Amino acid sequence: MPLPPLGFSFSVEISGTQTSTIEAAFQEAKGLSAEMETETIYEGGESRFAHKVPKAVKYSNNLELKRGLITTNSLFGDWCIEQLTTGLYGKIVAKDLTVHLLELGTAGSKPIMSWAITGAYPVKWEVGQQNAKKDEILVETLVISYAYLTVLYSKT
Repeated sequence: MPLPPLGFSFSVEISGTQTSTIEAAFQEAKGLSAEMETETIYEGGESRFAHKVPKAVKYSNNLELKRGLITTNSLFGDWCIEQLTTGLYGKIVAKDLTVHLLELGTAGSKPIMSWAITGAYPVKWEVGQQNAKKDEILVETLVISYAYLTVLYSKT
C-alpha cells in the first residue's frame, strides 16, 4: 500500500520544455482544486424532496507558488516578469504548465503525481517581508491564473 510522501517539493514545466529543477522548484503550491457545482431541484408540490444535480466543474483558477527568491534568470521567471511588466501594453501569452509533485530523497526526483494546467498566465508576483535583522530566506510568491486543470498520476 503506497504511503503519502513525507518530504516533497514541486517543479513546473512550461509547454513541454523542462526548465532547470533549481530554477523551477517550489516549496509550496496552492490552488490545485476542482469542485463539482450542483443545482438543487425540488419536486413539484412536494417540498420534502430535493434533488442535487451536477452543473459544472469549478476550478480554483489561481495557482499560488512559493519559493526562496531566485536571483538568476530562468525560462519560467522570465515569462512571469515579462507578462507582469508589459501589462496590457503587450500581448498576454497564456501557456500550458505541468506542476510536478516530487518526493524528496528519491533518486532523480521523479514526479509521483502531476497536474496539467491549461491556459495559464501570471497575475501577481510578490516578494515577502524584508528584514535585514532576521536570518530568514526571502520568499517570493507567484500567482498564476488558469482556465482548468487535469490530474496526471504517475505510472509507478
